Amino acid sequence: SSFMMTPRGKSYSLETVAIPFTMGWSRELVHRANQECKSGKKMSDVYYFGPDGKKLRSMPEVLAYLSKHNIKDLSNANFTFSKNLIYREPFEIERDAKQKSAF
Repeated sequence: SSFMMTPRGKSYSLETVAIPFTMGWSRELVHRANQECKSGKKMSDVYYFGPDGKKLRSMPEVLAYLSKHNIKDLSNANFTFSKNLIYREPFEIERDAKQKSAF
């Protein structure tokens, strides 16, 4: 099995984080407009979408969703907010954030 490391040193298994995609979940990696971190890489945000399309922005939101919908076969080990692509389209999308208008 293949493991990836997050910048904070947490590891996750690509096999484990792929499971939600087989159950109707999707994930989005969104690069923020006009924002770069010190390394010159674009700042990014990760969002998960539940099978009903609900957008989840953080691990606490994911865990609350799992609890609310009584989903017992997924846990925090199945999700990562690492700023990397972990799967493939159409289940996972990488895009640039929409530019906010000046008005």
